[in-house]
Amino acid sequence: MKNVDFFRNRFYILYDYILDTQGSSSLMEQTKEVLEEACEKNDIKQLKRIDKELNVWLREMFRPDERKELEELFKEKLNENINDLDQSRIAKINKVVKRGKINNKKEYGNEKHIDLNKTPGNAGALLCSVPGLKN
Repeated sequence: MKNVDFFRNRFYILYDYILDTQGSSSLMEQTKEVLEEACEKNDIKQLKRIDKELNVWLREMFRPDERKELEELFKEKLNENINDLDQSRIAKINKVVKRGKINNKKEYGNEKHIDLNKTPGNAGALLCSVPGLKN
């Protein structure tokens, strides 16, 4: 089970990288406040939400060269391959695509952050046709 330190360490790798490369960011500062509050309360549910959003940022907010640097940082500091996160997410998406429908809110949450240009095969077209799914 992931603990408070895991989520805090993961966030600060990204936070420090953005601070070093882009300077202060109000979004990161606000997220830091929410994260620290969740850490103080040991609110794992909130920390998981923040972590999920960080994964979206890792996928979508950085140029390829920046992403490569972040991959190296996560590997070095946490022994974590952030590309594995994408593969896990894509496997979950493909399971839903194969079934042809979203069964619950958790699956919907996986689908709403899809970059249709990066979704393998026919998944993007199918997901665009899912009622209630907003891209």
